[in-house]
Amino acid sequence: MLIKDLRQFGFSKNMAAIYLSMFDKAETKAGEIIRSTGLHRNIVYTGLQKLEEKKLITKTNKSGVASYKVLNPERLLGELDNKKKLAEQIIEELKSKQPHHTQEIIVHEGVEEIRKNELQLYTRTKKGDVLRYLGISPYWHTVMGTRLRKKAIEIQNKNGFELRALSGFIDDQESNYVAATKNLTTFKIIPDITSREVETIIANDRIIIKTFVEPFSVI
Repeated sequence: MLIKDLRQFGFSKNMAAIYLSMFDKAETKAGEIIRSTGLHRNIVYTGLQKLEEKKLITKTNKSGVASYKVLNPERLLGELDNKKKLAEQIIEELKSKQPHHTQEIIVHEGVEEIRKNELQLYTRTKKGDVLRYLGISPYWHTVMGTRLRKKAIEIQNKNGFELRALSGFIDDQESNYVAATKNLTTFKIIPDITSREVETIIANDRIIIKTFVEPFSVI
């Protein structure tokens, strides 16, 4: 199971086997790893070199013989941080290559997609940001359910962003939401807005349209 997990983390099958074999002893030599894993000596030495480069193991020489020792496994978190930084760098470089007029339209369908999109939107919206809603749907509360509605409120209060909405109505559910979000939410009634099934959300870098009728869509 651990080999599978390490492979998902980016280890090759052989490197995962080499790494795991080293946890049985305080220190080990390459020959012992070769015998315990059954891998070719070249594969073992290459794997040890990569693990050392990742700062997951340390190497010491005694009388010309190399010994290897695993370091604190929490160093894997450093590997994760490095991958995140690399991914962010790649993303920025790729964005710089995109034409500025490029626009992306993605359509998701289903109640679960609406729930997931809403929580993702709340999570990435930070203090000082404003989510602007043109139209609000009373079905939002039904779709989110009590648990996720509470979670959305907690995220908004924690992140401290504002939500401003124009709507043709305000009922008790919306009033309760305003109270629960500690004045971070403002609703304004515009009688001409009659739809109760569609919400249009203007965020920092995107426009989102949600329909609260079958098949329940997020655009």
